[in-house]
Amino acid sequence: MSRTLVLQQQPKDKMWMPALHWQWAHQAHTYLEDIRPGLSRALIHGVVAGATTVYVGSRLYRRYQARRRIEERGNQARQACEKLRQKLRNYADLQKEEMIVNLSIQALQKQLQSGELKAVEVLIAFQRKEQAQQLDLLPPEKRGPLHGIPVSIKESISLKGYDCTGGLQALAFQKMERDAEIVQVLKNLGAVPFMRTNFPQGLMTFACSNPIYGQTLHPLDSKRGPGGSSGGEGALIGGGGSIIGIGSDIGGSIRIPSCVCGVYGLKPTAGRIGSKGHYAVGSGQTLVKLSVGPMARDMGGLVLATKAVLSQEHCKLSPLLPPVPFRNEIFEKKNPMRIGFYTKIDGLQSHPGGVRALYQAKAALESRGHTVIEFQPPLNLSAFFELYVSAVFGDDGKEVRKYLKVLDWWHLADKIQAYKDEFLEAWKSKELDAVIGPVTLFPAVTCGKEEFFFVSLVATTLYNLLDYPAGSLPVTAVTEEDIVKVNDSTSYPLTGLFEKAVKRDSAGTVGLPIGIQCIGLPYQEEVVLRLMQELDAALQSM
Repeated sequence: MSRTLVLQQQPKDKMWMPALHWQWAHQAHTYLEDIRPGLSRALIHGVVAGATTVYVGSRLYRRYQARRRIEERGNQARQACEKLRQKLRNYADLQKEEMIVNLSIQALQKQLQSGELKAVEVLIAFQRKEQAQQLDLLPPEKRGPLHGIPVSIKESISLKGYDCTGGLQALAFQKMERDAEIVQVLKNLGAVPFMRTNFPQGLMTFACSNPIYGQTLHPLDSKRGPGGSSGGEGALIGGGGSIIGIGSDIGGSIRIPSCVCGVYGLKPTAGRIGSKGHYAVGSGQTLVKLSVGPMARDMGGLVLATKAVLSQEHCKLSPLLPPVPFRNEIFEKKNPMRIGFYTKIDGLQSHPGGVRALYQAKAALESRGHTVIEFQPPLNLSAFFELYVSAVFGDDGKEVRKYLKVLDWWHLADKIQAYKDEFLEAWKSKELDAVIGPVTLFPAVTCGKEEFFFVSLVATTLYNLLDYPAGSLPVTAVTEEDIVKVNDSTSYPLTGLFEKAVKRDSAGTVGLPIGIQCIGLPYQEEVVLRLMQELDAALQSM
């Protein structure tokens, strides 16, 4: 029996009661009258009222317990952050620490005796030195390609000894017994996971807040969000707090934060990088699969991280992954590419700054000898709602097998495959090597307004549905001229609710980053990265 609380049509004197309990109370009332015809009506009502009190009280208590767990876990996280800030404030003088560890024993003893140095300062200086030396003592031939590089990790990716909450109180305080596959790979490569980053509750929106950790803000505008669901990574890297991070993407969750925060990100083909140990998004749903991928401050960092992770060691650690290490021979090709180009999706208008960014990218690629042609892919709102949304959100919070009949699920799978065939035929008919297009259709959104932009997810989600690799890179920033065009119906027609929402939210966006995405065929991450790197270099030189 469902435990969802909804109000049904009930007698007027019982309208306050949850439908489930009213039904139970009515059955109990009838039962008591059946077994004890002589029982007084007042006593029967008393029993039912008592049961009602117990039921409602128990539900209120469970809600109280849930809120308390959320507050307790959130406070724990905030206290840990404050402790780290205090430690960094108190011991950020690295020159002093370097001086301490290089003192002779006599000089060290003298300064400790005089009080010039505190014992805790000396202890911390030597602890830091010892920790760093564990890596530095490794001989060069045993150092991994990410040796000593700090890497931030999205909180939905398991880290041994820490909980992996998904923003849900029910998962708080459940410490993971092992690292996720990607974390194991990073550690084997010499990287140092040093920080965990925020995301929206359940990871199924491009907002970035949850009841446990709160709201993450855009690094350039505290009134706006960093995108999601890997928004914590986007904000941290965009704000200079990390050089490389690991996010995940089932609908744009790497590309959207990368785009709006002005950083670089890659959504690989699902399964090219292991996702085992990630919070279970849509457990039981396999038609649209999650991808784990890198995000970085610059293009060089994205290439380095991807090359390192797509290693033979990763394939050995995860034997179910396709044994396809990074293919440098594809990445380093110099032949001219044939690239598709589009600015609209099924009538949805891209922000004027986004259109400008795409034409700027087109010109940059053509300056490098590549051919860029107009390509209108079969990306449409029908595919978004009927295929992607049906597959990913079709369970309405329950496991898919409990919501859809098996036959319905098979029909949906058939439709998705037909759409994949249609898209691939359109791609092949133009003889394309890759495609460039918009990521978000707008810059960073004001916190709390994300729901008005939901439909624009068509720009990213359909590449998850298709399972094509796609990367986002920054191209330009919003200008005053872009704002003028947004407010001019001749250059930016207000054809729907989405365009009207973009217009309302455009004030104050000057200077915010705008990016584009580069798309390749499945398992062609090397082509995507090559295109991104060449485009980035061309833009830098223009």
